Parts: sequence; structure tokens; C-alpha cells
Amino acid sequence: MKLNNPTWAPHHWIYGVMLMLLGLFFYQHLLGQLSFSFGIGHFISDLKDFLQLKFIGPDEEGEKKFWGID
Repeated sequence: MKLNNPTWAPHHWIYGVMLMLLGLFFYQHLLGQLSFSFGIGHFISDLKDFLQLKFIGPDEEGEKKFWGID
């Protein structure tokens, strides 16, 4: 069974920003620090889409590169 990339799903950088904001709100707790760190990783992994201001929709199909990194 193949999972398709839905056209209605937001890009990962949006989840990263939400996790970073949540982490800043709870920065004194371990869970808040982990949330912030995970949010940074999510944001950086989709930085190209953030710079192009892509909000919703799947990534374009293209040539696969080393480890799937754009």
C-alpha cells in the first residue's frame, strides 16, 4: 500500500514553527525544550519551502538526490 502525499496538508516548516512556539512557551520543562529542538529540525528540513513561501500542497516530484535531500 502506497501512501500518497495529500494536496491539503501543510508543509513541514509550519509544524516546525508551531513546535518551536510551543517549546518557547514551556521552555522551563524538558518537554518544552524537546519540542523546541524537534521544531528546529522540522523547520530546517523544509527550509526551501519556507523560503519560497509554500504553505499547502505536496512537494513537486523531481530527481532523487543523496538521502532524499533537496
